Amino acid sequence: MKKITFISCLFLTFYGNIFAQKTVKYNVYLRSDAGTDTMWDGRIIRVYGIASRLSEAPHIPAKTLYCNEGDTLILKALSISQGDHHTVHLHGLDATTINDGDPATSFWLNHQQEANYAVYAAHAGTYLYHCHVADVLHVQMGMYGLIVVKPRDGSNTTWTGGTAFDRSYNWILSEIDPSWHDSIPVHDAVVDTVHIPPYIPKYFLINGKTETQLPVNDSTVIRGTSGQTIYLRVGSIGFFYERLIFPSWMHAHKIDSDGRPLDEPVQNDTIEIAPGERYGILLDAASNKLDNINVEFVNMNTDSIWSVQHVPVIITSSSVDDSYSSSGDLQIFPNPTESFVTFSFSKKENDQAIIQVTDILGKTVYSGNAILPLQLDIRSFPSGIYRASVKTKNRSFHASFTVYH
Repeated sequence: MKKITFISCLFLTFYGNIFAQKTVKYNVYLRSDAGTDTMWDGRIIRVYGIASRLSEAPHIPAKTLYCNEGDTLILKALSISQGDHHTVHLHGLDATTINDGDPATSFWLNHQQEANYAVYAAHAGTYLYHCHVADVLHVQMGMYGLIVVKPRDGSNTTWTGGTAFDRSYNWILSEIDPSWHDSIPVHDAVVDTVHIPPYIPKYFLINGKTETQLPVNDSTVIRGTSGQTIYLRVGSIGFFYERLIFPSWMHAHKIDSDGRPLDEPVQNDTIEIAPGERYGILLDAASNKLDNINVEFVNMNTDSIWSVQHVPVIITSSSVDDSYSSSGDLQIFPNPTESFVTFSFSKKENDQAIIQVTDILGKTVYSGNAILPLQLDIRSFPSGIYRASVKTKNRSFHASFTVYH
């Protein structure tokens, strides 16, 4: 294994440690064609990626990395990618040229080479990291993630001396053209050229999820309690721009951009974000609200909307249990649904069960004994997210499903 060492990289680490609170280190493994992701329709997509362990298959997106303002952040990168070169670009952070990850001015890693990328995190904010070799291809293939720099004391404030919040969420927005993943374009590293086909994305992602995956994904669904303040960090790294449309009652305020506070907050229910940009958005939680944040994915050439993704917002009057998710071999389908929903076990049919369905406020909307599989008519249920408790003689499951009309 070859290791690349740079004096400036070591100097930055030393210089950062003089002034930093601490040094935060992450291992990042740069992998080509080593993982897969499953889309909402069951299609399996081959991906490149950045894994946090050598034994881990990469997925989209990479792990979100955290440090505090004033820390020195070090990414120990190892490339395990025969036939490909990789880097780590610290997008938006004030890295030195050698640590920037642009192969034209920095360096790239060959197969089984490793190096440290180091930066002093001078400003709290939201940043990106991604491969910068043939970045049009490698970013599309999945080599990207978020970096969150918290305030100096690590508190729930937007930055040191900034606004306090109760809950925070991180979103990274992107797209997938499956044809690029089915037949991966060839990168000629000698002349640094990639011959790419037309870009026609079919999947539009928030934290790597889309369509029916969004309502059951804990990293995307916005939850809160009445009276709370929610801080949403959003980064865009696809080739479309996005238009985030918030419910008016959330009083969306864009308060920071690309890792810097705005001079004046911008209140607007509609916020547009272009590739490479990052915003911090403050949201108000009202009492007992069930709504959606709509995310439009817009073609930058034609200004046409290619997809609208709907992310549930669930605000309750008191704390609720957020741990409901699919469990074991219990299946609830279709999800979302507009007319009927079926409860079944994938490994055993004709199982006696007690089923209870509650809305987000905990009100029981259905309760009964049944033999699975059971098809439940939900046409009279209001649109929203529901929780199902399914108990048999020896097992107990909890899961959620979404009703759209």
